This record gives sequence, C-alpha cells and structure tokens, in this order.
Amino acid sequence: MREVVWPVGGSYARVRGDLPRSELIAVAAATGVVSGRPEVASPPGLSVTATGTSRPPYIHEARYSSAETGESDELSGGLTFTGVARCGGLEDQLYATRVQTAGTVNGKPAVITSAFGGNGALAWEPAPGVVAYIGYSGAQLDDGAVAALRRLAARTRLLSPEQWQATSPATSDQTNDFG
Repeated sequence: MREVVWPVGGSYARVRGDLPRSELIAVAAATGVVSGRPEVASPPGLSVTATGTSRPPYIHEARYSSAETGESDELSGGLTFTGVARCGGLEDQLYATRVQTAGTVNGKPAVITSAFGGNGALAWEPAPGVVAYIGYSGAQLDDGAVAALRRLAARTRLLSPEQWQATSPATSDQTNDFG
C-alpha cells in the first residue's frame, strides 16, 4: 500500500492506494481546493469515478441471524450483516487496514477485512464508487468462514433506492465516523 501526503489549500491532503507512486503523485498534482473543498481533475490515464464526501450520508445495511443465512455451521449462531455505501472513505479505510485478497464476487476483486467490525467481512466494488460488504460476528475468521462469506456474496445483488425503500428498512441515526 502506498500513500502520498502533500500541502494543499493551507492544510494537508492524503491519497492512498495500490497505484504506483508516480500515479499517486499525479493524483496529488491534479488536486486543488475550490470553495474550501478538494477537487480532483482526472490525471492522464485515470478517471474520477465518484465525487462527494469521504463519509457517506447513508450506509444501507441489513442484519440477520447467521442461522437464517444457512451458513451457521461456518459462521456460528451469531450475526451476519451486509451493506453498501457510495464513498471513497470506505475504500480508504480498506487501504488503511490489513486486508487479504479473496478472489472475486461477480467478477469483481474482493478482500477480507476486519475494518467494518465483527470477526470479518468480505468487501468488493460492484460498481465504480460503490463498496459492498458482507460480514459476521460469532465464529473465528478461518477458511470456512471466508468460504461461507463468498457463498453469501455470490447471492447478493444491488438494489435501487426504490427497491431499498420498499423493504421498509428500520433506520438508526448514528455518527458516521471511521473510528
């Protein structure tokens, strides 16, 4: 993992990622401050896929008993959770913590992490700027638990905002902080 920190707009900014250092420096050079907010122009060969805050205003998350998922043998009788958020902050959080590659979910690269709490979570980017994850609390994070998360992730699909609202989700107002 690489990181570049540089002065911009009277403060400091940081960009983290798995790009070569020269490309991270190009992102830094393409970053300015407009009306007090950072703005990134696309460096040659790269594109800006999403703009907005680093912390999403909403995280859509569903929670289940692991027994309801059919994976209680590997995940124990604890909690299974799945979520999706649009933001760079969750991706940055993954770059800032220990992750392990975990194959793909619907053709997209996935990682295993403990960045979202619980014993572990499988995370992937189903669309540019969108992070999806499925995790659990209960059993130790081992190969069997990772396999169970991969099976569950293979059954997931993104919902439109209308489809999400149609589930009549319970909401919980909380501080959205990376901890």
